[in-house]
Formats: sequence, C-alpha cells, structure tokens
Amino acid sequence: YKAPASDIAAVTAASFGYIDALYKVDSTLVVKHVHPALAKRGFYQASGGSWQDGTMTYAQLLSLSARWNKEGKEAGPKSPREVKVLEVMNRTAITRVTAEWGIDYLALGKYEDGWKIVNIIWQSPPR
Repeated sequence: YKAPASDIAAVTAASFGYIDALYKVDSTLVVKHVHPALAKRGFYQASGGSWQDGTMTYAQLLSLSARWNKEGKEAGPKSPREVKVLEVMNRTAITRVTAEWGIDYLALGKYEDGWKIVNIIWQSPPR
C-alpha cells in the first residue's frame, strides 16, 4: 500500500502538533491532534537510576500542555524536535518522535475529523 502524500503530511503534522503542544504551551494542539481516548504509557529513569513507569490520559496531557514549558525552561530552540514516519496505511499510522523528554512511538488512526494520536509508548533517554 502506498499512502497518499496528503495522509503522510497529516500524520506528520499531528506528530509535530503533539511536540509543539508541550514546547509551545498550546493545549489547542492536543485538542486538534490527539484522540480523547488516548492511552499514553512510558518509562523514565529516576534520579537514583531505577526505571519507573507511568501512564497519562488525554485529560492529563491536555492539562500538562497548558503548563509544562510555561517558563521556557523545559524546552527551547535547541531542544530535539523530530518526527519519523514509520508507516502509514489507509486508516492507521505509526511515527517515531524525538523530543526533550525522550523517544515516543505514536499510533494514529484516521477518523472523520482527521488523523488523531490514539496511543503513545515512550521512554526517557537512558542515563
């Protein structure tokens, strides 16, 4: 299957929208690009070196995007901001996002109102 360029562009835009929602403190990008049934799960390395896991809902991401980088100290002009489109089918897609907090794999679905991020698995960079 060869995805149309318009679908690839929309999947890429949704993935950058996810990064920019947090970097630019713009919760409207979460509303635009993330499905309300979002399930986000991930792993981060705590200060003592042990790995912790955590989950996040759509409501939690929406709230976080309104405050995470408010002071401009979490992410800036030199922060990583990369999207690699791994696969786009007619209704599903997978992208790899590199951002200040680590690597995220986004699963997207194509709905009536466009491509939406429905699942995220992520981890912080190993120390």
